[in-house]
Amino acid sequence: MRRQVQCYGRFESQRSLPKVCRNIARTLASHFDVSIWSIDSPWVFPDRLPQTEELFRVGHMAAHRTKMYEGTQGAAIELRAKKDIPATFFGYPDQIMAGWMRYHLRRYPGFVCESMDLLQQWQQEANRHTAIWVPSQFCADVFKQGGVVVPIHVIHHGVESEFRPLGFVRRGPMTFLLLNTVGHFSYRKGILEGMRAFHDAFGNGEDVRLLLRSPADPAIETQHAALADERIVLQEPSMASLDAEQMNWLYNHVHYYFSPSRGEGFALPALESRAAGIPVLMTAWHGAKDHMQKGMDIEIPHSNSLCR
Repeated sequence: MRRQVQCYGRFESQRSLPKVCRNIARTLASHFDVSIWSIDSPWVFPDRLPQTEELFRVGHMAAHRTKMYEGTQGAAIELRAKKDIPATFFGYPDQIMAGWMRYHLRRYPGFVCESMDLLQQWQQEANRHTAIWVPSQFCADVFKQGGVVVPIHVIHHGVESEFRPLGFVRRGPMTFLLLNTVGHFSYRKGILEGMRAFHDAFGNGEDVRLLLRSPADPAIETQHAALADERIVLQEPSMASLDAEQMNWLYNHVHYYFSPSRGEGFALPALESRAAGIPVLMTAWHGAKDHMQKGMDIEIPHSNSLCR
């Protein structure tokens, strides 16, 4: 008889965090009977979602979609019945809500962070569990230095099998791809700095292009207008509108993945682009350093300062 594992998280949409949650669940399903609690999120767009039952029809997984944050009595009763089943989760510590994992006697959540300074409430949440796992040595160091005393295990992410070289002959100008994958504009991603760096680095050269794919934001529009650089091409559609095959097609049609990010827990798009055969140009003091490849990737020089 296969052992049971309960997985909590946000599994729906094509953003990085749900993609990681799905891959974790699929991996566990090859060894355990996995039950899914997919928690609805304000970031989810129902009209773009595949049916949950189709999404999780893998191995021995059972999809169970519920609005856990409403704290229904039925959900609480069902969770109490699962106290002897180990539980896992992936996300930020402040995303664990009271009803999710507290009933389980053995809890092994996966946490990610992008800052060098761990919030006190994150440290307190991490120490409530049996052990935690993180996707990079950077995250492990931050949690340990932030006062987490439970065992910390580093488990690197993989990528979906759709990401692969397609053998295209890339024509036209040398193209850099700059992505914002979090569903809203974030200064952490270094979008504005990337636009300025591209403009300054290539002067009036006509054989280069920066493809920026990000939700619209006044800060981006203001920067774009100030630079007046037609080589910077803005594509507004959300990353949630592209599935893995479409993202792989996009990676295969550019020359470099460009990420001047200020902090990443792991940098999944960089790993996806590399799986597609595209070199990576990015800062790497953060979680991405675990999988940067010498001879293929280019590390952007950086300096760190603590901001409060």
